[in-house]
Amino acid sequence: MNVDLQSLLGATWYAVYASITSNVNTVGLFSTIGYFRTLPRQPEPVLNLRGEGLSRTTIELMWQPPSRPNGEITNYLIYYAPIQDRLPVNNSKLLCLMKGKYTKKKIKKQEVLKFI
Repeated sequence: MNVDLQSLLGATWYAVYASITSNVNTVGLFSTIGYFRTLPRQPEPVLNLRGEGLSRTTIELMWQPPSRPNGEITNYLIYYAPIQDRLPVNNSKLLCLMKGKYTKKKIKKQEVLKFI
């Protein structure tokens, strides 16, 4: 027999054991405990993304790592583009405006990033 356990967190250890019940509602003996780790999956978004203008041509970005990285984070990808008038209300509109017009920068987890 087999069963798929759903809605587990990525890159997380789990302890699993099994037992059975009979038609007289008694619980059988428990199996030995098995330990399993799920595969990494897409991380949650970064937290508290903010920026500070350091000069007329430089912005420093700051953020906290995701609360659930779902695996090891090795790099962050930063996408940026100038906005002509004002920021759109939601991110999907911003992504549409940026499509094909943005710059992408890959940085390592420990790197400090300043746009110049």
